[in-house]
Amino acid sequence: EYIPIHNKTIRGLAVSKEEPNIVLTAALDKRLVLTSLSAKAKVLEFKASSKPWSCAWEPSSRNLLYAGMDAGKIVLFDTRKPGQRLLESSCPSKKPVHTLMRVEFSNQSGLLASTFDGAFFLPSNGSMLNDANGKWVTIASKDKKASIGSASFDEASQSLMVSFRGPANANVSGGYGSQHVLYRMTKDGEKITFLPGERYFGHSNQLVMSRPCLFSYINSLTMKRSICIASADDASHRAWIWRHRPPYLNASSVQLEAHSEHILDIGFDARSRTLATLSNRMCLLYKVDK
Repeated sequence: EYIPIHNKTIRGLAVSKEEPNIVLTAALDKRLVLTSLSAKAKVLEFKASSKPWSCAWEPSSRNLLYAGMDAGKIVLFDTRKPGQRLLESSCPSKKPVHTLMRVEFSNQSGLLASTFDGAFFLPSNGSMLNDANGKWVTIASKDKKASIGSASFDEASQSLMVSFRGPANANVSGGYGSQHVLYRMTKDGEKITFLPGERYFGHSNQLVMSRPCLFSYINSLTMKRSICIASADDASHRAWIWRHRPPYLNASSVQLEAHSEHILDIGFDARSRTLATLSNRMCLLYKVDK
C-alpha cells in the first residue's frame, strides 16, 4: 500500500530499533518525517532549513534522531520538541552528508558520516548532546580520480567499509572505477586512527549514485561468520557480491539476476537473511545462507 509522505526525492531512511513499525525518512523537500507502518500514516514532521540527505536514530534514546544536511552539517532533533533543533555539528566537509549512522566500533561509540569529500568519525561517550564540539577523525578522503560514494558498517562483524566512485566510464583495471575498501580502527590512548585494508574493485560505469551494502551472517555449513559486500553494476543492471572470508586471503564474487534498469539501493535484513536489490520499478529478494 502506498503512503504519501514527501513531494521530492527521499535521500535517507532509518527504521527505529525501539519501534520497528516507525520509519524515519529524509527528503530533498527539506523535511524529515516519522511514519507509522501499522497506522499507515505520518505521525510527526520536522521542517529543516536546508535539504537533508541522510538520517539516523540515536541508540541511547528513542526520542533523539540525526539529520545529515546539504552543507556538511549534522543536526540533532528531539521528537518531543519537533519545532526546534537541539544541536548542530559540522563535519570536515561542506558537501552534502549522504551517509550518517551511529555505530559502536572496536568498543568506541561514535557518529559515522560521509560526504563526497570524505568519510569521518566523531568519537562519542553518549549522544551528540555531549560531543557536538568533539574532534572529527578522517577515515578516508577523496582524491583526483575518485570521490566518496558511501560508508557502511556491519555491527555483527565489526566491519567498516568506505566506497569510492570514479569518473564515468573509468577503467577498472586502472584502479579508477568503483572501489570498496575495508578499514580497521586503532587506538593509542585518546588518539584514533583508521587503517585501510582489503580493496574490492567494482563497476566502471558511474551513471547513478547507487548505495552498496556491507553485511554478514553465520554460514550454515562452516558455522563461521561470512562478511559480504554487495554493489550495483551500472552497465549490466546486476548486483555484484564479494564474499569476504577471514583471514582475508580468498575473496570470490557472484553476479545476481539483472534488473531492467539501474539498481539504486541494496539492503540486507539480518533476522531473515534476506538481501534486497531495488530499482525504480522492481525489488528482487534473495535468501542468503551458504
